Amino acid sequence: MGWWGSSVLLGLLASLSVLQADNRKNNIEEALEVIHDISTGNMGTLCVSELYRSLTAHISPMRYDTARQKADLIAMLLQDLGIAHHNGLLDAVGRTLLVSDRHMLSTRVLALNASTGHLTSVAIWRKATTDSHEIVDLGARRVTDDMLRPGARPDPSVPWYEDAQTSPTLRSPKFMSSPDFMAYRGWWTFPYYSCLTKLWIMSYSVVIPPSPKHGVKGLLSFDVDVSGLEVNQCDSGHDLRQVHVFRGSHKCHNTTQCVYIRRGSGGWHRGSYTCRCKTGYYSPQREFNGTLVEAAWIEKNLNASTIYDDLYQCRKCAPGCAACKGPSPCLSYYNWPFRGKKSVEQASARTALHSSAIQTEEALPPLFQMTSRPLRIARPGPV
Repeated sequence: MGWWGSSVLLGLLASLSVLQADNRKNNIEEALEVIHDISTGNMGTLCVSELYRSLTAHISPMRYDTARQKADLIAMLLQDLGIAHHNGLLDAVGRTLLVSDRHMLSTRVLALNASTGHLTSVAIWRKATTDSHEIVDLGARRVTDDMLRPGARPDPSVPWYEDAQTSPTLRSPKFMSSPDFMAYRGWWTFPYYSCLTKLWIMSYSVVIPPSPKHGVKGLLSFDVDVSGLEVNQCDSGHDLRQVHVFRGSHKCHNTTQCVYIRRGSGGWHRGSYTCRCKTGYYSPQREFNGTLVEAAWIEKNLNASTIYDDLYQCRKCAPGCAACKGPSPCLSYYNWPFRGKKSVEQASARTALHSSAIQTEEALPPLFQMTSRPLRIARPGPV
């Protein structure tokens, strides 16, 4: 490859990098919009014509890796034992997996006909939640789901399921890419909001290949509640409870700095920060509410509004001010043109006064004239 070919390749890689960055930014902004709509109750068709809303924002599942390892181990066990004609085993596996990890909200073990994809048996277990939708340790209970009925195919709209016939490796837009350094048997979903539980959830699903003898394949899946995580849009922060993918998505003007503000018990909210004036800048408000800044930034981009630039940026302090509360100067200010003019006027006045004094002296009789010669006084002689 010559010089020209190398230049073209570098240009293509740079363009691809920019395109990926733009796509990631757009995905983050779309996710923040969904989060805001749900947190403010402006959900539109959500929970009316659809029961789930997924975000295209990648959240690290490493905090739930212990649960994932348990699911992978159980899937291998079920593959060896076979899941056909073992309804009691499916229930035991689902319940045991659920109560073994405090993060899990529910588990599902499905047996499907390998040819038709119809369900042959279903075991669903779920933990109880309080009125505030918090998971409580009250054990597990077996539940039913209208979307998972024996004799029918699983509803394709559920976030944690993908038909293995159309997507054998579960490589679907519903699922996040696995880390390069980790060997997963299954796939994590993107985070999604569930209208059934009123919670933000991530699910892990692993396929159990069919046995040659029975022709029944399986699917093991569990949900974890991620509602307790916090959306931090500022540039820094090391709290493990915070969702790092939203870092740097704040809308603070470059004259201000983003400071994360935790809302009550935390949770998923857009604009959980304040924009505080940087050192060397001032504003009568000193800081600006992140929710209002987000709204003004959206108006600026959609409708060319000037509110963002007019109200949500700080002004630079006067020269010499390390910090200030207003536009007042910190150094003495000299009006050099004015002072120069006054100096010239004073010099002219002194010159004119001196000339006038000389003219006056010359006009006086000799007796009254000032002289630089010493005055001689005649001493009287003898009489």
